[in-house]
Amino acid sequence: MIDKQVKNICLYFLFIFFVSVVLARAENLFEGVYIKIALDEDRYVQFDFEKETPHNKYLAHTVSNLINAVFSVDMVSSEYYSEKISYKKISDFNIKVIEFDPIFNDRFKHILWIYKDGRIYKQEVYDLSGKLLYSYQFKTNRVKKRIFNHKVSGGYYLYKGFKLVYKGVNRDGEKQISFTDGLNSFSVFWKKSNNKTVPIKRILLGNYMLRKNFGNYLVTVVGTIPYFEMEKVVNYLIKKEVIR
Repeated sequence: MIDKQVKNICLYFLFIFFVSVVLARAENLFEGVYIKIALDEDRYVQFDFEKETPHNKYLAHTVSNLINAVFSVDMVSSEYYSEKISYKKISDFNIKVIEFDPIFNDRFKHILWIYKDGRIYKQEVYDLSGKLLYSYQFKTNRVKKRIFNHKVSGGYYLYKGFKLVYKGVNRDGEKQISFTDGLNSFSVFWKKSNNKTVPIKRILLGNYMLRKNFGNYLVTVVGTIPYFEMEKVVNYLIKKEVIR
């Protein structure tokens, strides 16, 4: 059973992040989409949106926020990723396959199958051990609809190429900041707390989650970076007095 507070944190992160960041969507995004996502460390959940829709609203919302319609390689820095490019012919379509491997093993691997016009055919995300966190795939014969591109709003680079895209307070009263580097993303939540809690490290709906005490703060990090990097992020934010 997923803890209610943990669920709320992860849901709020996903909602804010995908509203704030580059989120390019087509009309009727779920038309012909198949997705597989790690529910936790051991289980996966799969949906074919032509045949079914998730009955759990929390799960449906989270799943929908992982799906992007288009991708621009200009968003990704060669300082942090190496690229391996190949081409495939799928159902008479020429597909460009780009593997983005993290150079410093401080974020996760993405593989994208892309049409010439930038529409995504398929995307996969893997952690450093090679475990699939989530993947989704569109039907090759889906109708091309008008694409709406939303540029990254505001922000500035604060940590290893990750751009700050959101700063605020969540509905549980915790302060929050969210980051993206064009592929991977994470969000940090914190509040003052004198109560010591047992550290939590877990996979939750395609994301890593770390929750532990740092000094007088209870901090939660959710996203697609490894646990050790999450701790480095928090210590960096404390040193820079962002967390205060």
